[in-house]
Amino acid sequence: MAYPEKLTFAPKYNLRPIIEPNGQFSAENANEVFEKVNKNALFHDTHASLSALQLAFANPPVGAFAYLLDGSHYHCVSVGWKKSPGISPYDLAVQNGYVGDVVSWLESLKGEPGTGSIANPAPTELFIFTPNWQSGLTFLAFAVWVKDGITYNDTREITLSPADATLDRFDLFVVNLTTDQLEIIEGVPGNPAVEPSYNPLLFLGGSFVSVKAAATTPENVTATPIWTEGAEWLTTGAGPDFDFANVESPATGTYSIKVISPLGNSQALPFIPPAPVTVVDGMGISYKIKNITGGDYRWLIGGLKSNGKAGSIWINPPLNYSDSSLVYQLLSVIIPAGLATITKISLVANVDGLEYYLDDVRLVTGGGNIVAGGATKEYVDFQDEKIYQYIIDLILQGDWAENRYATVLGMLADQASQTLNKFQFVRDATQDTSVLSGWAAYELTGAKTTSIANYRKLTYKETFDLATGAAATLAAAKAYADSLVLGGGAWKENEYPTITELLANQAGQNVGKLQHVLDATIDATVTTGWATYELLGAKTGVLGDYRKLSEQESLDLASSSYQTEVVAATAKTTPVDADLLSILDSAAANIIKKVTWANIKATLKTYFDTLYQVALVSATNIKTINGSSVLGSGDLTVTATLEPAQVTVTTAVSFNTELASDGAYSQNGKNVLIQNGTNAINITVGATANGVYSFQKEGTGAITFLASAGKTIRQVDATAVMNGAVGSTATASVVGTVISLRISNAV
Repeated sequence: MAYPEKLTFAPKYNLRPIIEPNGQFSAENANEVFEKVNKNALFHDTHASLSALQLAFANPPVGAFAYLLDGSHYHCVSVGWKKSPGISPYDLAVQNGYVGDVVSWLESLKGEPGTGSIANPAPTELFIFTPNWQSGLTFLAFAVWVKDGITYNDTREITLSPADATLDRFDLFVVNLTTDQLEIIEGVPGNPAVEPSYNPLLFLGGSFVSVKAAATTPENVTATPIWTEGAEWLTTGAGPDFDFANVESPATGTYSIKVISPLGNSQALPFIPPAPVTVVDGMGISYKIKNITGGDYRWLIGGLKSNGKAGSIWINPPLNYSDSSLVYQLLSVIIPAGLATITKISLVANVDGLEYYLDDVRLVTGGGNIVAGGATKEYVDFQDEKIYQYIIDLILQGDWAENRYATVLGMLADQASQTLNKFQFVRDATQDTSVLSGWAAYELTGAKTTSIANYRKLTYKETFDLATGAAATLAAAKAYADSLVLGGGAWKENEYPTITELLANQAGQNVGKLQHVLDATIDATVTTGWATYELLGAKTGVLGDYRKLSEQESLDLASSSYQTEVVAATAKTTPVDADLLSILDSAAANIIKKVTWANIKATLKTYFDTLYQVALVSATNIKTINGSSVLGSGDLTVTATLEPAQVTVTTAVSFNTELASDGAYSQNGKNVLIQNGTNAINITVGATANGVYSFQKEGTGAITFLASAGKTIRQVDATAVMNGAVGSTATASVVGTVISLRISNAV
């Protein structure tokens, strides 16, 4: 049976969230529904009645859908036509302003004859929006969007107009598609306040902000200092490479943090809150950074997940960060979902040699939820719905769910094993009339009466956040999906390099089995890359013998097959060098790669050799004491040579406290006699270590004490010059970056 062409849906990514009776239905949800519609191209037009539909298409394939002239929506889940529960897309369009019957509405959506892919391949869409409140009515807004196939981003400090004295107001952050900049559309004050309107052809809507009457800050915003003029949060473990009271180049105020010694790769600057911080929607980090030597870094957020287990999230710098800029950059990053509380935030070097100044680090929220007219309006961080491809397999596994079931009935029958407010995952949830197909996740919210009413069904976004603990990037999503599908697995019967080989080898293919093609571009419906085909019936050597799977179908099959194969695989107790293990390559967008057991052993040996003494081998690495080996039995005779309490430095030139005295001994902890004759010299103190140094002047020339780099001298006796007679003394005590100097000049 030939089906009509696919529909073209107008761009929906830039729609603000809307509310429908069964909960929030967002732009992301709309796109997911529309992509499913286009995926199978099974639209069956409109019909006067259900009987007319059944007469025209008595045996619809799974996934087919149709409308009746009264606007009701039918679909095929397994066999026959079934009325879709809840509000239909047409009814939703009417509720949101569409005027016209279902036929004209469907015609308004219909596009050009199908090409096998979703229409509008380069829509204008908002990927990421973060408000980031700073202070007063000022935000540091950040957005990433695509227009005409080109990615744009903008970071802009935006200050709202003062609040009205008596009336509330809603303002809206938008991207101006003419200027390609962020700006505010100001609402009209009122009680209640009314959302400002805008032309979606000229603007992309970001999020609302509520300005209450006479308020000096927006509703529901916070800014918690992490480090401004001092360590509001603890910096325990930072080490000596950071100066926390540097006055050379503060962004504001008197001090900034300076890296005083180039950092190594993965070296961290930690900030520890006085008490765990509860994570809220829209929370982010606002900071000012100035490069000394350019380089890359990442934020590491550590804390506890909602299940009480430890977790962490890595966050890359924002797109507008320049690693070559040598002036302060005002930046912000959003903290993805995944943690319930934060116990540490660290700025981690991603390269060797990183140096910077850091100032005004704050934990900010853009406002959480605001309420208007009884409906919740959210600060929304948009992400492209293709991230679904990246995280679907993480949803199907992991410890975020308390239990996992094949069906809804299985979940209801096992309530004794479930805990209140814990999450239950159902692989096939279609017994729930609100689920058309596929999986769903549920939270047990009340009494266990074996009813679906005992549960709250989670939204896709909630499930994604629980399963992944972090938002994924589009690049990582695509790379991950490709690597999973292109890897091995029993889900595909055969794999061929091109369509030509697929058609030439039909003798080795079975009806209903899946054939994977690495380069399927001969197929006019494939723009680039791979595709998977199901052999439908007769083998006539043409592409019409197959059904092409959607990318999502291939991904689902690959991920579930891999899990099944691992669980069912035969155990091997002792691996050998040639055995292979799969890994996710963090240096290549987390694509799947393989590594041999031999290489794993070699890597572990190299690492552990840095921690422990390698195996002792005669005449190579055996330690000796006074020429005697530590191996074997019997006692060793060890003779200690004590260093003198007083040493002499004879010199006519300046020196530092690291100079070996009497040719062999350290000056630290000793009385140092300085034979400088009539020569005026300098002594530089404290280059490498803490300690106490005592000096006695045996010449007539003046001796001036200097601080080594990164240290300062505190002159206890108001002088740094020992210029008295022979016998004058000085003591320098070095602790950290401070040198306490006492001088007693003899008369």
